[in-house]
Amino acid sequence: MKDRTVIIADDGMATEATLSATIAMCKKQHASKIVVTTPILEEKMVKNCARS
Repeated sequence: MKDRTVIIADDGMATEATLSATIAMCKKQHASKIVVTTPILEEKMVKNCARS
């Protein structure tokens, strides 16, 4: 993943736990950009994931 754009797609989220873990893993692997797409996401989840 180093120096690549990673696109994470989730078809629906109840919690941000899996997404946060995925984002953390991408950062650890030095992804240059992380794009998340999901049909529904609560505002608090967006803020929590941004801190991951």
